[in-house]
Order: sequence, then C-alpha cells, then structure tokens
Amino acid sequence: MASYYTCHMRPVLPQRSPAKGFTLIELLVVIAIIGVLVGLLLPAVQTARESARRSSCQNNLKQLGLAMHSHHDARKKLPSGYMLVPDPLLGSPWNHRSLQRRFGWGMLLLPYLEEAAIYDLHASALADPAGNMPSPSASNGLKTRPSVFACPSDDLPVVTLWAGRDYGSSNYVGCYGRTDEMSGQGVGNLDSATGVLHGASKVAFKDITDGTSQTIMLGEVSSLERHYDTANKFFGAKWPGVPHYLKYDGMVLRDTHPDHPINSRLPTSQLDSGNGGRGDHDGFGSKHPGGALFVFCDGAVRFLNQNIQSSSSPLGTYQRLGDKADGLPVGDY
Repeated sequence: MASYYTCHMRPVLPQRSPAKGFTLIELLVVIAIIGVLVGLLLPAVQTARESARRSSCQNNLKQLGLAMHSHHDARKKLPSGYMLVPDPLLGSPWNHRSLQRRFGWGMLLLPYLEEAAIYDLHASALADPAGNMPSPSASNGLKTRPSVFACPSDDLPVVTLWAGRDYGSSNYVGCYGRTDEMSGQGVGNLDSATGVLHGASKVAFKDITDGTSQTIMLGEVSSLERHYDTANKFFGAKWPGVPHYLKYDGMVLRDTHPDHPINSRLPTSQLDSGNGGRGDHDGFGSKHPGGALFVFCDGAVRFLNQNIQSSSSPLGTYQRLGDKADGLPVGDY
C-alpha cells in the first residue's frame, strides 16, 4: 500500500521557460544596423576600386611616357602627332576636308611598347609619309586595342561603330598646345601649334624651352568627351591615327584652350556643326572624379584638377602647361 508521502509528496520539477526569439522590433533594428554598416563600407570599397583603376591608368601613361622617351633616344625627336605631307591637289596639307587617314603617335610608339608585331604589319605604309592607313580589321591589328591605351575606369568600347573607319579606340591623346587653331573645322597653320605634338611635328626636347617638367605631352580623354557628331559615334580617341578627314584630328590630339576645360562636355546641340554649333570638342577629360591624368614631357604622370586656373589673358596655369615655349612661370597647381 502506497504511503502518504509516496502519493502526495511528488517532487516538483523545474518549469521550462518558453522559447525566446527575435521580436519584430529587434529584427528591424538588426536590419537597420546592417544597412548602416553596408552604407559605410560600400563607398570605401568603391573608393578603393577607383584608386586601383586610377593607379593602373597612371601606369599606362607612365609606359607611354617612357615609350616617348625611347622614341626620342632612337630618333632624336618625339613622334609626329600624326604623319602628314602637302597634298598636291589641294596645294596645302592643312585643309580640314583633306581625306587623309594618317597614322598617329600611337602607331609610331608601338615598337617601344612591346607591340612591334602590329607595327611590322604596316611597315611599308609607314615608310611612305604620304600613305594612308588601310581600312581597319582584326587581322591587321587596327581594329584591336593594345591594353596600354585603355583606362580601366572607362567603358570605352574597343571600337566604335563607324563603318569603314572603326579603328581601335584609346583613352589617351597628345597635346598640341593651348590654342584651338587646329580644331575640327580648320586644321589651320601648323606653325601656330604651341604644343609638342601636331601634324608633321618634329619636336625635340631641346625645343621645349619652358622645361620638360612644365609641359604636357599626353593626357586622358574618356567616352564622355565627344567629337563632332550628334550620334555619339566619335567619342574617346583612336590610337592608330586620324580615322578620316583631317578635321577629326581631335581623335588623336587635344588642346588646353580656355574653351575646353578638363572634363567639360559640350551639349548635343553644339556637337552638330550642320546646325551651327562648334562641331567639335578638343578638351581632355576622364572618368576619374575631379580631374584627369597627364604625362609630362619629363615622363612624370600628374593628376590635374578640373578646376585648375584657366584663362586666355593673362594665360592661365592650364594654358601655360600646354605651351612648350611661352616663357612664363607656371607656379603651383
């Protein structure tokens, strides 16, 4: 028979606490904290990526600058901005309507950029100063783009669609000075070019009397800097040379004229010369925030702020950097 204690004094077991979980408010707080952290980290990641891309672009320009020096060492002069000789039919090589597809400084640098294979394909054409570039194709290398001509911050296509003239693109152009005398609608008098690269140029370092560390040689141009056409076919640059009429020299050369500040972009209404606009845009620019990279004649690569002093009278800092022999001090920039 069960005792009283057996029946009525059973042990009391501890009660289990109900399972705990996140409340809706707690979940929302966690999500908000994660969102804040992501918001703080994302700009830092993007900045780090852009810093890496800018460093790569800087290295490209450094290689191009070294190739310029190698060309000068071998030939005692910098390459021509683009090859050019007088046109016997026109009596002058400077008419902007001259249909002359001319090899430019990019092609002339290939042997010094470990790209001699493409250069050698055009040895016979390059031997003739009056010769035109052949139509571009993948087989002749003119429809390709050596990596040294591409800024990783830009999405410029390897070729831009322009039937029969879709030569390989580039993010780098030469500097023909502080004047737009040679701009799209009038190639002008080459003697007025104040920079180190222009049509038929033969500039040696001794001609840069302002000093090689104070004179721009090459600079960036992005897919946002359009040239001459409202359909946006002509944007960025072309590394092999001038792709069509000489008025498209802005595809290989740009200037530091006050009308063309760094990273300035003309509205579409001003790109179509048929409608009375300027019809061309010859400025430098990039997709790096705040300015663009340039390689100077001493081979140094520098980043110029898009707000650099720029004026025509007196000459601004930007204009003085584009001129190889203005005789004026540059000052700080």
